[in-house]
Amino acid sequence: GKLVEVNSSHISKSESCCISPKESREGIPNKKWVMVIDLSRCKHALKCQHACQRYHHLSGMNVWLKVFKMKDSKLTAPYWLPKPCMHCDKPPCVKVCPVSATYKRSDGIVLIDNNACIGCKFCVVSCPYTARRFNAFIPEIPPEKVNPMVPLRVEGVVEKCTFCVQRTRRGTMPMCVEVCP
Repeated sequence: GKLVEVNSSHISKSESCCISPKESREGIPNKKWVMVIDLSRCKHALKCQHACQRYHHLSGMNVWLKVFKMKDSKLTAPYWLPKPCMHCDKPPCVKVCPVSATYKRSDGIVLIDNNACIGCKFCVVSCPYTARRFNAFIPEIPPEKVNPMVPLRVEGVVEKCTFCVQRTRRGTMPMCVEVCP
């Protein structure tokens, strides 16, 4: 609760906090991100979903990663299908956004600029994977739980998996990948 002055020589700059908005829209140079999920190894532990929810302060029905029980026929065994945003090569959500709030970076990650999103939900309707959610309320996050590396969520905008861009820029994997048993 106090204002403290710190000598700038005592502050080390982190790479992830020192990028311009333009750089964040362009992506990480010389990288191309994809996620491969081996369905034969998914055991429905839901650690991926819970880690994503904790990291991004998601609750209730507003989850970015759903895991579905699938069965191809009566004769086959069921399997689990995690369904995050697919970060499509040619994302229809980018094409329909009237204000260019949804964009695809050079490294393959599809993101939403919360400051530009007008909440029209065109991208929600256009997504063939139903991977987008409309955030109708501002989540209440206790100050001690706020992660300065994760942007705070905004009311009245569309949200989706971000491929944990704050982590990938630092060289770590998305939360769902890190916790998968």
